[in-house]
Amino acid sequence: MEKNSDFKLMYDQTSEQVSAVVFDLDGTLLNTIPDIARAFNTVFSKNGLPEHPRQDYKHFVGKGLMNALKKALPADRTLSAPVLEQILQEILVEYQKYPHLETIPYPGIPELLKDLNAAGIPLAVLSNKDHVLTVPITKECLPGVDFAVVQGKSDDYPLKPHPGSAIAIIDILSSTPGQTMMIGDSIVDYQTAQNSGMQPVLVEWGFSGRETLVSEGCSPIASTVDELRDVIFSRLRKKETVF
Repeated sequence: MEKNSDFKLMYDQTSEQVSAVVFDLDGTLLNTIPDIARAFNTVFSKNGLPEHPRQDYKHFVGKGLMNALKKALPADRTLSAPVLEQILQEILVEYQKYPHLETIPYPGIPELLKDLNAAGIPLAVLSNKDHVLTVPITKECLPGVDFAVVQGKSDDYPLKPHPGSAIAIIDILSSTPGQTMMIGDSIVDYQTAQNSGMQPVLVEWGFSGRETLVSEGCSPIASTVDELRDVIFSRLRKKETVF
């Protein structure tokens, strides 16, 4: 059976229709790695820490910048909590200088989002990136897309995969968990969907990759934006035919 058919078959097991869609940001809508790597490496260089190749940062991100910082540090370097916090703040400042210098949407994503807007489907972004970065990056890199909610890391809710922020967003979207699709690129997004009762769909073009997602038990996994589009709109069309 072809990969596309496998994907559709797995998703068809979900019975509820879709009335709203929540997207992860990094690795799902946008390739943010170049700007993340630049900010980290600039600060690491200033602090006498070893820099990493850009692609290594794919393995560091996903659970907030502090977690990424701890993963990026050498195994033989133990830093105190105050020093860690100081370096984190330096990274935030550096990242905010040029948050979207090289960040770009994945091919086909802007068109998909605008088509969902045209279909009247409420959209949201839910990211573990700091809120102060999530909002301007989303606005700058996805101009003309209407998101009902753009939510990053804040003091109001724990990070994904805790369901708190997801449940709050679902309420704002006037949807229900079962009729809301959560689209992401990592086990964190999959667990967020599970914990909040949303329909999960993972994408393989992000930071985790298909092999990792499969090994972690995530499904279904879209290989292309066209596959993702087909599943979303098939659910929307089904909803429109219900009387």
